[in-house]
Amino acid sequence: ALREGLSSASHSSRGADCVLTSGEIAQIMEQ
Repeated sequence: ALREGLSSASHSSRGADCVLTSGEIAQIMEQ
């Protein structure tokens, strides 16, 4: 799921998607 999110962010705009992906990564790293 994480990789899919990164791929989606890359293919989509590197704006809102990038922010969402960054937040998800931060939560995953904390866990």
